[in-house]
Amino acid sequence: MITLMMGAPASGKTTYIQQHRELNDLVTSSDLVRLDREIEVADAMRAFRIKGVYWAKQGESFWVDATNTFAHHRKFWRDIAKQYEMPIRVIAIHTPYHICQNRNKQREYPADMRVVRSHCHRMPQALASIEHEGYESIEVING
Repeated sequence: MITLMMGAPASGKTTYIQQHRELNDLVTSSDLVRLDREIEVADAMRAFRIKGVYWAKQGESFWVDATNTFAHHRKFWRDIAKQYEMPIRVIAIHTPYHICQNRNKQREYPADMRVVRSHCHRMPQALASIEHEGYESIEVING
């Protein structure tokens, strides 16, 4: 099973995974982009995806900890699930902008506020789109 998290930065995706994953569950995360300001975004995203593809090839279940508010990002993971015959589900955390903004300010390595705002504004459209994208299950959590 591929569990695809979806939500703005600081919406609660990582916290949800920490509270719901099993001890040995695998997690690939895009947080390196936020934590290492020197890294090229494209390189970090490539490494993040390669890890997930490797696990899918091995038939391992894993969590994808990333915003996934862009349709083409979700499509990448759906294509991997299809290629390796794995079920895929979405857990979307819909958190209001002002809450994401406050949480982000408290982080040691905050995301750019323009990025937080754009993902928050994109969430309603992303939530409407996922209904038609062919997931095993969809869970929407209001954060």
